Amino acid sequence: MFDSERRSARFARMMDRLRAREWIVPTAMVLLAIGLSFAMEALDEHVKGRLEPVWYLFSGGHTIARQLLSALAAAMVAILTMAFSITVTALTFIGQHYGSRVLRNFMQDLKTQFVMGSFLATFVYALLVLRTVHSASHAGSLPRISVTFAIMLAVVSLFILTYFLYHLSERMDAPNIVASIAHDLDRVIDRTTQTRGEVGPSDEKFPPEPTGTAAYLVEAMDTGYIQRIDEEALLKAAASREAMVRLHCRPGVFVVQGDTLATVRAKPRAEEPLCIDIRGSIRLGAARSLEQDVEFGIDQLVQVAIRGLSPERNDTFTAMLCLDRLAAALSRLAERDFPPSVRRDRDGYPRLWIRRMGFPDLAHRAFEQIHSFGSETPVVSIRLLETLGTIARRAGRDEDRDALRRHALETRRASQTNLRDSMDIEHIERAFIDTMRTLARSPQPCSVPEKRNS
Repeated sequence: MFDSERRSARFARMMDRLRAREWIVPTAMVLLAIGLSFAMEALDEHVKGRLEPVWYLFSGGHTIARQLLSALAAAMVAILTMAFSITVTALTFIGQHYGSRVLRNFMQDLKTQFVMGSFLATFVYALLVLRTVHSASHAGSLPRISVTFAIMLAVVSLFILTYFLYHLSERMDAPNIVASIAHDLDRVIDRTTQTRGEVGPSDEKFPPEPTGTAAYLVEAMDTGYIQRIDEEALLKAAASREAMVRLHCRPGVFVVQGDTLATVRAKPRAEEPLCIDIRGSIRLGAARSLEQDVEFGIDQLVQVAIRGLSPERNDTFTAMLCLDRLAAALSRLAERDFPPSVRRDRDGYPRLWIRRMGFPDLAHRAFEQIHSFGSETPVVSIRLLETLGTIARRAGRDEDRDALRRHALETRRASQTNLRDSMDIEHIERAFIDTMRTLARSPQPCSVPEKRNS
């Protein structure tokens, strides 16, 4: 990738890590409030005895200031409790209707974290200023600027609460939930694939093992999901030790302690430090991550669609929303190149072989369960065939079009098996014919430059 793309990818990873740790933003805001309280206290001390009465500064006495700050602190606790209660209720609703996988997207919303942090920061600031008010001995030493700023923070918190209620109701709407998942999926697609033409042709087979080397197995030291693999670090470590590394895992795979992560062909006495580098380059976690796992983003959309098709809900609208977003994501994948499975060093010698999921694998992951659960619903089958046609207009690789053709045939077969109404079968047959005609034509060239997501 180009340097600008690498910088964008690093920034995106940093933002993902920031969002994944829900406590960072509120903690930073509380620390900012602590620093701000000391800064306001220093400012009050600097202007003590020289501050002229003005209309916008607090002009009450010690008693009023203490009562006001105590009321502000109590109000912030009440507002924060209410905000937490509303958030928990929203999380319960989303978990029941859209699945537990969607909860992480909702909890990682930076706006929600900012709202919680603002209430906490206002509460902490009011308490610290209250301490200063208690220590003031006379009216001239009353921290009027600090108290005035506390009032301003309280007013801002009321506006933030109003915004939070609006934002929460908007986030709970089905189109916005699906769009949020799709946005995260587009970002991971941009990070893990490359613009068409940037990846040159490469052989997918690993060359014969060099002489004077031995094979070593690298086993997992812990249990969990693979969240990230640092390919550049692996390639550098293998090249520096003139070794060859074959990875047996990929992001999103669950490994048990003792499972084989990689096979190493290295010279004697070079395998031990290389094994340490390999384990350090593979990050495990308790849950899957969208940092490199395209399959996980697709699984989230599929889960929402399947829940919509369940007999308890029968929400075909949400299922079709997910199909539209899957069409956009798979179209994006069809127009981009996947990184080569064999990575080479600067001298062109192959050093790293990686298991990767291709477009046919991801298409199977996206549509297999939907056409199984939606085969009894004509509108879903028709929309699925239209989705396959949309992707086919952008799929230029033969194996990609073959995968789409198999799913079109399977959708038609499942619908004919489960449906009895002749009119529904006729509509599905018409959509199937249109999709197969699209698959038979060459993909349309794209004349508009690709827009990259930040």
